[in-house]
Amino acid sequence: MKSIEAGGAKVVSREYVDDKTIDFSAVLTNIRSQNPDLIFFGGVDSQAAPLARRIKQLGIKAPLMGAGGFVSQTFLQLAQNEGEGVIALEPGLAVAQMPGGKAFEAAYKARFKTNIELHAPFAYDGVGVLVAAIEKADSVDPQKYLPVLRAISYPGVTGTLAFDAEGNLKKPSFTVYQVKANQWQPVSVAGGK
Repeated sequence: MKSIEAGGAKVVSREYVDDKTIDFSAVLTNIRSQNPDLIFFGGVDSQAAPLARRIKQLGIKAPLMGAGGFVSQTFLQLAQNEGEGVIALEPGLAVAQMPGGKAFEAAYKARFKTNIELHAPFAYDGVGVLVAAIEKADSVDPQKYLPVLRAISYPGVTGTLAFDAEGNLKKPSFTVYQVKANQWQPVSVAGGK
C-alpha cells in the first residue's frame, strides 16, 4: 500500500472477504459509494469471476484488477461476458513471448488434449531447474544441490532462470493482461531486461 500511495494513488476503501465468499453485494455496495477508479482484488479466478459479474450487474464503472491468479480459462468460463475489461498482473511473459513457449504449448496440447493454463510453463521450468541442479550436484541432498541451484543458469521454456543471493529470480518480468472478446490478451510487459 505504501508504494501505491507513494506513486500518487489514493486508497479509498479496504474491504475483506474470505475464501468462501461468493456474494459480493454488500462489499460492492460500499465500494460503489466510494466511486473508485479501480477495484483491486487479491484473490483467485474462481472468486474473481463472480466478483467481476457482480461489478457489472451493479453498474460500477471501475475496472477490476487482480494479480497472480486471475488469468485462466476458469475465470473466462465463470465470468462470461462480464469479464470483459478485467485486468490482471501475472509473473513472467505471455506463453507466445516465452523463448520456448510455442513449442511447449504445442507439446502440451498434443499430450493432454487441452489448452495450457498460464502457470504450466513455470511449473515445468521449476521442476527442470531443480532436476538440473540435482544432476549437476550428483545428489538429492539439499546441502549439496542448493548451492548449485543458487549458482545455476538454466535455459528454460520461460527464459533463462538464474537466482540472486536471496533466491529470487534475476531479471523477472511481469505481464499485464486484459480480457478482450472473452480472451486474456497481453497488454504490456515490465521488467525482464
